[in-house]
Amino acid sequence: MTDQLPAPPPSYERRPPTEGGTPRRRLHTVAASLIAGYLVAAACVVAAHDLIAMPEWLALHLLVLGAASNAILVYTRHFAQALLHARAGSESAARIRLAVFNLGGVSVLIGIPVHLLWLVVAGASLAVVAVIAHTVSLVAMTRAASLSGRLRIVVWYYVAAGVALVVGATLGALLASGVAGSIGWQEALRLSHAHLNLLGWLGLVVIGTLFMLWPAALRTRMAETAPRFARRALVITVVSLAVTVTGTLLTGLLAGGFAIASDLPSVGEPARAPDEPVSIEVQARPLAGFEVRDSSRRQFGPLEFRGGLVLSSSFRHFGGVSALRVQPDGARFIALTDRGWWFRG
Repeated sequence: MTDQLPAPPPSYERRPPTEGGTPRRRLHTVAASLIAGYLVAAACVVAAHDLIAMPEWLALHLLVLGAASNAILVYTRHFAQALLHARAGSESAARIRLAVFNLGGVSVLIGIPVHLLWLVVAGASLAVVAVIAHTVSLVAMTRAASLSGRLRIVVWYYVAAGVALVVGATLGALLASGVAGSIGWQEALRLSHAHLNLLGWLGLVVIGTLFMLWPAALRTRMAETAPRFARRALVITVVSLAVTVTGTLLTGLLAGGFAIASDLPSVGEPARAPDEPVSIEVQARPLAGFEVRDSSRRQFGPLEFRGGLVLSSSFRHFGGVSALRVQPDGARFIALTDRGWWFRG
């Protein structure tokens, strides 16, 4: 008879972390640093807007184009791998996409204020290429996954978000380049750009991720109907966004087309003689303040608001005064409207 000695307790040995961590950890560390940097820059812009003259859109783009977009590029890929039970893709390719996107974003943020059109176009092109590559990698991951969770539809939210940013960034580049001649077309591009970037790029990612994270946050099991409702919500959201953007662009395009058609002769029609000058009556009232929320505010960075006038007239061609030159004696002026009408007084 032999005595059976108890088995020794298992021993655990903690492996020393590799220098710099895993490739994925390094990528997440870089992304976190970029996000923090953009957030700090946005906070500085907001804090200094009264002291330094800066574009109003700069802080928003630092937040959306900078911080939020970096988070989307990194973590949508991470969530997609988890949902699809897919093998991790190339971390080098992910790092290259992140670098190209940030190079493009910084180029846009620098090019617009200093009026360098080539830098804006190049930066927007780099950002679009990076997002296209990211979106294609998500689609390839979805098709290659042999096993996937119930919420694989969430990955298609990320794909639709990538498409929205590609279109939105393209419209933003067109807006910055100044190709939109009419005010209506400019507003249409601006609204479509904002809808696609905020509701498409950000909104679709947030909605899709909520389907995945909400049960975990509530510490409850996912409802059996969650995948079906996620698919319905994706279709409704994408269709609604597409209808909104299409309607906005068509409104601006038709408005610009009517304006051009009313001012230019038809094909084969001889150019008409200039209209004779007509006298019109213009009403003027003083402008109490430059800022609607605080009419007492006078200082805007290095500029001081000295006063203003609100001009109105019943003449149908009056409005949209873009250029104004006062004669040296200060008694007379000449102005040019957006529709090409001269206005003097």
